[in-house]
Amino acid sequence: MEGKDKQSELRDVIARTEGYKRQLGEMASQMQMVNAALDEIDITSDALDSLKENKKGTEILVPIGSGSYAKAELKDNEKVLINLGANISAEKTIADAKKILEAKKEKLNAARKKIGETAAELENKLAELNEVGEGLVREMQTKK
Repeated sequence: MEGKDKQSELRDVIARTEGYKRQLGEMASQMQMVNAALDEIDITSDALDSLKENKKGTEILVPIGSGSYAKAELKDNEKVLINLGANISAEKTIADAKKILEAKKEKLNAARKKIGETAAELENKLAELNEVGEGLVREMQTKK
């Protein structure tokens, strides 16, 4: 009878282990998305710096999607339209746009930290479950 209890306990440990592994996979995906957003902010910030260094009337390439660009003439090198969130954009100076980007970056870094902490907790729980599972297997093997 005790062998069946150990088998049931082992199945429970295995099920919980799989759940934690799925959660860790989700954490990894979230971390990739946050890192991609942080990279995009860095690229945008560099582009803003480059933009203000150009003179009005300079011919520039404007991305139009799918790796395609259109030639355009720079009309204003002091202000840009920036997405504020919820599909709302506003005209801001380059300095103000960079401040908005920096605030977004801070939020993303906080999210990255939280994801990392949660992932570490899950990894610890997973390690504990692995030890429990290995102990159960050893007990079941010695009772045979």
